[in-house]
Amino acid sequence: MRKYFKQLIIGFLLAAVLCMTAMYIIDPYQYFRQSTLYSPLFLIPQERNINPGLVKNFDYDSLIISNSTSENFTNKYLRNELKWNPLKICMSGSSSYEYSLIYDILKRENKDVKNIITTFDLFAYEKGATEAAKETPLYLYNDKKLDDIRYLLNLNILFNGLENIYDYNYRFKDERFKNRDYAYFTGDLYEFSKNVVVQNELENLKSDTLDPLNNPKENTIDMDYINKVMDNFNNHLLKYINENPNTKFYIVFPPYSILYFKDLQYKGNFENFIYIKNRVSEELLNHKNVSILDFQTDEGIVKNLDNYKDIVHYTYTVNNYMEKNINNSDYILTPTNYNEKISHLKNMVEKYKL
Repeated sequence: MRKYFKQLIIGFLLAAVLCMTAMYIIDPYQYFRQSTLYSPLFLIPQERNINPGLVKNFDYDSLIISNSTSENFTNKYLRNELKWNPLKICMSGSSSYEYSLIYDILKRENKDVKNIITTFDLFAYEKGATEAAKETPLYLYNDKKLDDIRYLLNLNILFNGLENIYDYNYRFKDERFKNRDYAYFTGDLYEFSKNVVVQNELENLKSDTLDPLNNPKENTIDMDYINKVMDNFNNHLLKYINENPNTKFYIVFPPYSILYFKDLQYKGNFENFIYIKNRVSEELLNHKNVSILDFQTDEGIVKNLDNYKDIVHYTYTVNNYMEKNINNSDYILTPTNYNEKISHLKNMVEKYKL
């Protein structure tokens, strides 16, 4: 019995060593190094899994840190015209806390980043102070070496990784999934049209038990909610802006459709949004290493519902336009124009009829 138990332990240890060795060599998430054995894959379901490895091991001088609204950036203008070496770090449905995890990795790895583009999305900053998606492998984001064992001993990651590597390198041979500039691109997977957007939003409002379409909620200032958002802003973004004075931060107010803002209005959260946008803008304008880009009052974009697949997500042509206008003074907020821009947004939304 003792001999059998000893053999069982030895067998288990050998299996563990073999698994860890294979994982270290294959390294599907690029956690230990950028692979030279095969082309790394940029697949939407693996965004949160591969991001720590990308930040640690890939070559770049600029980052796009955001959510699904930035998946359709192709980086052509940034790379070809501005001569940046950009890398997208996207997490669909992300929280601002998840962005802070990326900033922490940058700090630990002592990365020299010249430019960071990030979006200010209310739905990211209104979440819990340490809230992350259930699928986020937090053990890959920390600096605890013992936690690496959870990655090295994960047979599911190993087998799925081998299957994906084979499929996308040898079976499908789709170069897009191996092109870092097209990482997580979804611009050709959905229908972008006014009919789809309006129908879905009307169904969304009608299905709400509070019936905001027929009984709009009163828009009042909720200071508890605002303080929560501002705390996340301070801890998950402003902190890193202050710590990195040599990095240029481009903070973007993205061009959601006009229906997104009407949705906020119907559900009683629009005044909170305006208040927060004003506070965030005022704070960011005090920092020399920040450029604030506001695309939310571009009526040619936000009122053209054929640009959208839902009330938030726009087509890749809008992403390309934003990229090309990153230094366009028409979109840059200044101490003399930010109040006017915010007032424009408020008036535009109040006048728009659904």
